[in-house]
Amino acid sequence: MPITIKKRDPKSSQQELITEINHFAILLDEEGETDAALDLRQAALDLSKHGPESKEYFQALELVQECFSGDHELNAYTFHKPAATGSGTWTKADDLFLRSTTVLNLCKRLVRR
Repeated sequence: MPITIKKRDPKSSQQELITEINHFAILLDEEGETDAALDLRQAALDLSKHGPESKEYFQALELVQECFSGDHELNAYTFHKPAATGSGTWTKADDLFLRSTTVLNLCKRLVRR
């Protein structure tokens, strides 16, 4: 069976990052991580307002990365914690893991381009 590799263009990655940031921020609010959620929402707003060649665009990407490695320590959500029940049900921890890794990976992709 052939494997299909989908290449994303920077614009679609940018839109997906903005969407994922907003979903992740909602989850962070529910976890009491309001400062991190505010910073991520600000980054999403800046990404939507500024073009990919602007200084503000790259500052927004840096802010997202800083949220993961800096004071907010959102990197902790990128480590998967399997459910202790083994029931196979989707948990909030699974959702936080998926959203956090998606945001971080999309951000890294846009920084590299």
